[in-house]
This record gives sequence, structure tokens and C-alpha cells, in this order.
Amino acid sequence: MYVVIGYRESYKKAVKNVTTLLKPSGTLILQTYIGASFYVVGDVRHPTVKLDVDFILQTISDAGYDDVKCSYYPAAKREHYTTSDLTALLHLTAKKI
Repeated sequence: MYVVIGYRESYKKAVKNVTTLLKPSGTLILQTYIGASFYVVGDVRHPTVKLDVDFILQTISDAGYDDVKCSYYPAAKREHYTTSDLTALLHLTAKKI
């Protein structure tokens, strides 16, 4: 979702929209970059909304999920960022209320 959405409010709306597609007690599975402000495809650099863990967890909660489980994987520090400047990967599962 973060690739096509440029603003945090749009990200929140997208998560709420995905929520409508799940049945009650359905499981959301989300993998996202943390701290990334761009990504590169081919030779083209694309901007993206910069996300942090607290924002994502609040968004998930506000969208109607509980039983959230997360795994956080810090990215290696680099001198030059060629494909993305992410600081970590976040893997998350949550149950729709």
C-alpha cells in the first residue's frame, strides 16, 4: 500500500478499506518498510510515504484490529542508498474485531 499512497491520511483510509474486505475474525497480514522515503524501480526513483512503527500500530488499531503480532527487522546501515533508504522491515498479523 505504501508504494501507491503518498500521504499518511491516505494510508489510513487504505487500511480501513482493506478491513472491509475481511470477515470478522479474519487475519490481516502486512509487510512494510519502516523509514523509507523512496524506492527505485529500474532507473526511476519514486517517493513514498515515510512510515514508523507507532503510526502503523495506531492505524491498525483504529481500523478495527486486535491481537496484533509484530516482527521488526532492522536494515543494514549503508553509505549509499541505491534501491531504498528503509531503516527496517515490519511483519505484522492482526485479527479483525
